[in-house]
Amino acid sequence: MFNPPILALAFFLLTVTTQALGQGLERVAVLTEVQGEVMFARGGSDTFSGTGEFGTPLYANDRVRTGESASASILYSNGDLLAIGAKRSILISDTAAGSTGGASRIEVDYRVSSSAVSLALHRSGDGEIAALSGLRSADERAIISIISPSNSAVRSSTPLLSWTASETFSLFRVRVFTSAGIIWEGESTSTNLVYPSDAPALNAGVDYFWQVFGENLLDVERSEIFRFRVLPSEALDAISDAEKNLATSNMEASSGSYHLLLGSLYAKSGLLGDAELEFKALVEKYPGSALAHELLAKVYADMGQIDLAMKVFRKATAIAN
Repeated sequence: MFNPPILALAFFLLTVTTQALGQGLERVAVLTEVQGEVMFARGGSDTFSGTGEFGTPLYANDRVRTGESASASILYSNGDLLAIGAKRSILISDTAAGSTGGASRIEVDYRVSSSAVSLALHRSGDGEIAALSGLRSADERAIISIISPSNSAVRSSTPLLSWTASETFSLFRVRVFTSAGIIWEGESTSTNLVYPSDAPALNAGVDYFWQVFGENLLDVERSEIFRFRVLPSEALDAISDAEKNLATSNMEASSGSYHLLLGSLYAKSGLLGDAELEFKALVEKYPGSALAHELLAKVYADMGQIDLAMKVFRKATAIAN
């Protein structure tokens, strides 16, 4: 049974060690795009001993240096996004405006960048290990598993409902209901079904629940119950404006910064399925990044996909350590 408050609150980070170099320091920025050789030096040192990666935290007086044909982007805690070209060395300050070394600012709507700041910078610190305390693993014997929407907001009032089944069923029965009772039932022989336009209207902002039943002659299996809600038009308009803002920026759509900003926007808006796609793209682009894996794991946890969340968070922990 879906329990959103428990899932949201149970996903926390337990700090078990803190590297001496980062102890007591506040992260002021984070690397969000790394192409080629990007190095960093801590605390004003001229010794560039660290290799930059997506998610590398930066502190005041750190330095970032790009090699020949290399580039990087840095997201600051105030929402500013800076781009560094090849063969540059930049001194990190508390704000983007105070950083020196020849970086150029990327114009991004603060409503978009602030969402990314919350996810990428407001974290406990170096050496932290992810603890999925209190989260119950899904039943490994589950025969029918919900794919989408999975505790997520949706854009359409006729959403596509999809699931998987590890056994063959002659018929799937889909039930959509609210706390007041069942509002619609439909049937499908495949593992997806579009909520029909002639069914009772799905009202924006209302929590709906859905469940799938797999039926054979003598057997019925059921999925767990998951939630979704349709976003109101004003929220959709705001998301559309933010998407256009990103599309008209000078960021490449394949860049780490782009995936981070867009995925963070979707996560904040409740479009967890869309956020999942963006953070999966980050993991594919930066497989050695603990932050990329952590972002994806948190989305899986919010979606109620606990086994996936545990698997990805273990990977984030292994990378961080």
